[in-house]
Amino acid sequence: MIFLDASFLINFYVENNKYHKRAGEILKSIGNENLLISKLVIMEVITVMNIKLKQDSKLISKVYEELNNNYTILIDNDFYDKGLEILSKSLKENKKRLPLFDCVYMALMQELGIKEIATFDKHFNNVDGIKVIN
Repeated sequence: MIFLDASFLINFYVENNKYHKRAGEILKSIGNENLLISKLVIMEVITVMNIKLKQDSKLISKVYEELNNNYTILIDNDFYDKGLEILSKSLKENKKRLPLFDCVYMALMQELGIKEIATFDKHFNNVDGIKVIN
């Protein structure tokens, strides 16, 4: 089981992104692993592609369809409170500001025993019990 973070998926689907080629290589090397995303990942990917990267509506629709049809989708709303706890703890202990999205993904992974994440976000590198694939 490998959780796919929004940063990984955005790089995979947007050809002019910095890590596009690497994301393709990683996905190919993963092979037949069970690839997991969550509803929140879908929302984050589509929002970034639309607002920040200003991608074409056809690509956005294609990606939305592929995310909903090609991956195992986890329902993540039970992990929002735990994600906020992780965010608050990070701010208190080391003044580190993490995206709430990523804190929810950390909580989800910890609770469900998911040990690997494909991501290009550096803040996953030092999370106990999570191996980063990049």
